[in-house]
Amino acid sequence: MKSAPARRLWLIGTALVCILAFVPFVSERIGVQSVDLERLKTAQVSTATFIEKVFLLGIVGPQNTVYLDSVSGGRVVERMVEEGTLVDVGQPIIVLSYRQLELQLLHQEAKYTEQLSGFALAQNEYERLQYDYRRQLEDSLGTIQEIERELTQKLPFENTSISRNEISQLRAALDRERNTHDAISLAMQRHEENASESLRKLEQSLDRMAEGLSLMNDEIDHLTVRASLAGRVSVITPQVGEVISEGGRVAEVQSMDRFKLIASVDEYYLGRIVKGLDANFQIGGAVHTAPIARVRSTVTDQKFIVEFAVPSDVNSQLRSGQSVRLELALDSSNDATVLRTGDYLDVNGGQSVFVLDEQGQYAERRSIRLGRRNTDQVEVVAGLRLGERVIVDGYTQLGDVDRIRLN
Repeated sequence: MKSAPARRLWLIGTALVCILAFVPFVSERIGVQSVDLERLKTAQVSTATFIEKVFLLGIVGPQNTVYLDSVSGGRVVERMVEEGTLVDVGQPIIVLSYRQLELQLLHQEAKYTEQLSGFALAQNEYERLQYDYRRQLEDSLGTIQEIERELTQKLPFENTSISRNEISQLRAALDRERNTHDAISLAMQRHEENASESLRKLEQSLDRMAEGLSLMNDEIDHLTVRASLAGRVSVITPQVGEVISEGGRVAEVQSMDRFKLIASVDEYYLGRIVKGLDANFQIGGAVHTAPIARVRSTVTDQKFIVEFAVPSDVNSQLRSGQSVRLELALDSSNDATVLRTGDYLDVNGGQSVFVLDEQGQYAERRSIRLGRRNTDQVEVVAGLRLGERVIVDGYTQLGDVDRIRLN
C-alpha cells in the first residue's frame, strides 16, 4: 500500500498527463467553427483555357434623343402635343408668349418703315435734281449750238455787212454759255457723288435694320418650339401659364426607327471596355454583332454605362425598353490558372478564400490575388497552387474566422 505522499504524487502526475492530453484538443477548437461540408461548394484550382467574357443585359433605347430648349424664354400659352405623341420634323410642340420681345419687334418695324420712307424720299430728290441738271445741260448745249451756228453764218461777212463788234459779242456769248455748261456739269457730278454716298449709307443702315428685324422675327418664331427630330415625345415639362427662362428645357423627342443597346457594367471592367470591342446578341434566331459606340466613364453605385450600336437590319425587330442578353469578349483565349466563380467574390472582393487541407477535414483562410474574370471563372495570379481545393460558395455562413472544421 502506497504512503500518503506517494499517493499525492501519483494523483498529481495523473492529472498533469490528462491536462497535457486535453490541451491540444481544446486549443484545436478555440476560434474554430464547425461547418457541414454539404452546405458549402468547393472547386479545384486548375489550368484551363481562359476566355474573358462579360455577359450583360442590354436595354433597347432610342439611338437619338433631342432635348428641346426655349431660345428666348416666355410664358406658355399652348401645349400643342402631349407625352407619347408621334411628331414630324418641324411640328409645333409648345407655344410661348414674350410680350416685351413682341413690343420690341413692333417698334423696330415702325423705325424700319420710317427709315425706308426717308430713303425713298432721298432717292426721289436725287433723281429730281439729276433730272434738273440734265435739262439745264441740254438747254445750255442747245444755246451753245445756236450761237455757234449764228457765228458760223456771220463770219464770212465780217467787215462787210456784219460789224466786227457783233462778231465779238457772239464770241463772248459763246464763251459765257460754255462756261455755264461746264459749271452745270461740275455741279451735277458733285451732286451725284454726294447723293450717291448718302444713299449708300442709308441703304446700309436699312440693311442692318433688316438684319435686326430678321433676327427678331427668328426669336418670335422660336417662341413656337418645334420638333427637330421625327419620333415620339417622351417628355414635355411646362404647363400652360408657366414661365420658362431663357434656355429652359421644354421637351424631349426620341427617334423610333433607330435604336441602341444600353448596358450597366461593373466598375471592375472600367478601362478595359473600350470602343472597338464587339458584343454578340441573338434576335429572331440569328446572332448579330453590336460594336461599342460609347463608354460613359462616370461610376454610379459601382456601375458605369456602355452603349452599343445596333445593325440597321435589326432595328425593325426591336422595341424601346426591350431587354437583350449581350456577350462581350474582352481578350483572346489563352491558358491560365483558374478558379470557379462564387460568392467569395462578393463577400471580400476575392481577396481571400478558405483552402481545404489534404484530408479535407479543415480549411484555412488564405490571402490570394486574382486577375481577369468572366461569369464562370477567374484567373488566379498568386496565393493558390494547382490541385488545391477551395471553398467557393457559402461564405455568408462562415463569419470572420480564419480556420473552420468540416463535418
